[in-house]
Amino acid sequence: MTTLFRRLIDEQELRDPRAFLPRFREQARLLAERDGDVRLATLEPAASTFEAW
Repeated sequence: MTTLFRRLIDEQELRDPRAFLPRFREQARLLAERDGDVRLATLEPAASTFEAW
C-alpha cells in the first residue's frame, strides 16, 4: 500500500533523499522561525527514516 506521504514525494519528484532533504531543511527553518524554536531548524530525518516513510 502506498502512503499519502509517498504519493506526495513522488508527485514532487523528491524520492531521492538528496532532493528531499534540502526542501525539508528549508521548511524546518521556516517552522523554527515561526514558532521561535531554534531546535526545529536543525532537525533532519535519517536516510533510514526517510526510506521507512
